[in-house]
Order: sequence, then C-alpha cells, then structure tokens
Amino acid sequence: MIKLVNVTKKFRNITAVNNVTFSVNKGDIFGYLGPNGAGKTTTIRLLVGLLMPNKGDIFIKDHRVNKKNLKDIKKEVGFLFENPGIYEQLTVYDNLDYFGQIYGITKKKRRYRIDRLLELFTLQDRKNSICYTLSKGMRHKLAIARSLIHDPSILIYDEPFSGIDPETQETIRNVIFDLAKKDKTIILTSHHLYKIQQICRRIAVIVRGRLKECDTTENIISKYNKPCVEVVLQNFLTVEDKKLIQSFDFISGMIDDSNKLKIYLKSINDIDKLIKGLIKNRIKFVEIKKNVGNLEDAYMSISKT
Repeated sequence: MIKLVNVTKKFRNITAVNNVTFSVNKGDIFGYLGPNGAGKTTTIRLLVGLLMPNKGDIFIKDHRVNKKNLKDIKKEVGFLFENPGIYEQLTVYDNLDYFGQIYGITKKKRRYRIDRLLELFTLQDRKNSICYTLSKGMRHKLAIARSLIHDPSILIYDEPFSGIDPETQETIRNVIFDLAKKDKTIILTSHHLYKIQQICRRIAVIVRGRLKECDTTENIISKYNKPCVEVVLQNFLTVEDKKLIQSFDFISGMIDDSNKLKIYLKSINDIDKLIKGLIKNRIKFVEIKKNVGNLEDAYMSISKT
C-alpha cells in the first residue's frame, strides 16, 4: 500500500531523511516516531508529494510518487499537518464543502458526506459557525473531517493528538480505529507515546534522519525493556528477606517500594523460579504480575543511539 525504498532528502548541506526504507500494509495503523528535527515531517511531505526525494522511490498504492502523477496521489491520500489548515472566515460546513469541490465531488455526494462527517465528529450544531469562533479541539476535529471528505484509502496524520483535550483525543482515537476496520491505511506521527502504543500495531523510529527501528510495537517494547515483574507482598520485607531475594541468580535488579517489589529478571521465563523461591523461603505475596514495559522507555533508549 505504501512503500519507501532508500529515500533521501537533502536541503543544501543538511540531510533531513537519509536512505529510509519501510512499508505500510493495507489496513495498518503505523506509528512514525522520532525527536523534533528527526525527519518525520519531511518524510510526511515526501509521502504526500509536497516534496520530492533526491534519491530513492516512494509508492502510494500502484503509483510511484513524482510530479507527473500528483493528482492521482492526492485522490488516494488524506492528510493533516500540525497546523489544521482550515479557512478561518468560512463556516464549518463551507470548509468541508469547499474541499469537496476541490476533489471534484458532486453536490449530492458532498452533502451526504458532510452530514456524515459532522455527525461522526459531533459538529452538527456548529456547522454554521465561523471557524475562528471554534475551540482548538473543534478545529482539530474539523481538520480531520476535511481529510476524509474525498474518502481516501490512505490517511497521514502529523501530530493528531497535539494540544487537544482528552475527550477530543478519545474521539480521534476511536475514529482511527473505525477507519482501520474499513481497510484504510493510516500513518501517525506523535509525541503521545501512550496513544501510539494503544493504537499502532507497527512503528518506525527515525533519529537524525536515519531509520533506527521498524517492527511491531510489541517486539520493539520487548527488545528495549528488561523483563520485569511486580510483586505485591503480604507484609513488609525484612532486611534478611531482601538480601535473600537479591541473591537469586536469575535476578538482575530489584526496587523495593514499601510492600511492592519491582524485580528485573534475566529472562521473562524465570517467573516460575521466582514464585518457587518466594514460596520456599516463606515470603508471602498477594499478587505477581508481568510488567511488559512501555513504548516510552523503548523510545528513549532508541533515540539515544
């Protein structure tokens, strides 16, 4: 559905994107992560044809992205940049209608799609409001609605959760899930790593223009987080019990927090050994649960490389 092959983009003596290769399958929700200035937005602009690469190839569905076929590319892609890009002096309805006309949608289809989008984003009662009177969250929802007006097969959203309230974030998250169920292909950039971990099955991380990782979210979290379990104890640990646990040869570290322990294992398969060791030494516990780690810790490790 989307494929980048050895893509490089330079601005004079600065290489913003350096030999980047990855692909995104139909129906995937793909997270594209990196620090500020890493090359994320440049990659997005390359994908939608606003920039052309100095080297390499980009494919959107069956189209190779170049200046000759931008019209075909734009029919397939809906996108959102950090700046919503709506017309402040127009009403909500007129913004959607205007962009529908740009894409050559008939008046009847425009009316139907606009009504559906206003309902989807709970903007029906503001359809006649001038856009400069809208809250930031409403503008954000309108910008995403605008990206859907031509029913594209690919959606590329740059920071869709930035600067908006939790309720609007949840609305957008649910819309993204629904779109993926309809086989839309979605690329997201975001610094809201908790949201990305919730939403994206696969992610890539770019640092200083180079792709550092591209894998399933689960695999990347597992790769960069030490195996860990949390143990809730029935009683506080004695000094002797603490030394005893630390002496287990399958443990690489431990954090003692009142009656809770965070124990780092050399292998996640050593949980059974830990349980047997606690029982054998009469250290009573209420609960043991795996801490699978999180994307934020993995991302911090990757971005330092």
